[in-house]
Amino acid sequence: MRRCTFDTDIARFNVDIGAVGFLMHREGFRNGNLFRGILPAFSMETDRASVNITYVPKIDPEMVALWFFQLKIRIGQY
Repeated sequence: MRRCTFDTDIARFNVDIGAVGFLMHREGFRNGNLFRGILPAFSMETDRASVNITYVPKIDPEMVALWFFQLKIRIGQY
C-alpha cells in the first residue's frame, strides 16, 4: 500500500493506493477448492470521513464485474 499525505489549513488528507489479497472458497467455482486473489484498492481519508474503493473483475461468464464502495464517517469522539 502506498500512502500520500496532504496537510492543509483545514485538515489532513490521505490517499492510499494498493492491493488487497484474499483466500476464498466458492461452490461451483474451481470445484469448490480454495483459491487466492488480489484486488486493487484505493482510499481517500480525512480526520472525519473516508471512502474505500475496490474493483472486482469478471472472472467467470456467469459473474459480473463490480465496484465496491465503503463510506466511513466518524460521528463522535470516544
